[in-house]
Amino acid sequence: MLFVKAINNVIAAYPYTQTDLIRDNPSTSFPVGGISTADLAEWNVFPVHFSNPPAFDHLTERLVELAPLYDGASWVQQWAVEQKSQIEIDAEAAQQAEQQAEARRQAYIAESDPVFFKWQRGEATQQEWLDKVAEIKTRYP
Repeated sequence: MLFVKAINNVIAAYPYTQTDLIRDNPSTSFPVGGISTADLAEWNVFPVHFSNPPAFDHLTERLVELAPLYDGASWVQQWAVEQKSQIEIDAEAAQQAEQQAEARRQAYIAESDPVFFKWQRGEATQQEWLDKVAEIKTRYP
């Protein structure tokens, strides 16, 4: 669970954990099994309620978690959608292309090369090997 440390509804630290609370108060003895939400509130530490992030285009946008918002009753997680730069889009596309090429290469080694060698020994047909290569190309274009 996420927590926020807030004094008079102003965020002092986010995210904030029970470990942070213990570290910030070294001369205080806290219960071993954890601290209840009511006890956390005495230390200005409050749970942050999850909110569903908005839909976004993974290719051209990124999801960013913002600081939680106090709605008068509780702290609620907030989200924003930002546009990626063309440099980021191009870099991600290049990385995906590299990953696809590596996956294709590994599939050739594991799947089509054995059929090729069987064809060379007369244990498979050239068409079986070509079909396997085509299957891999379709799977990893």
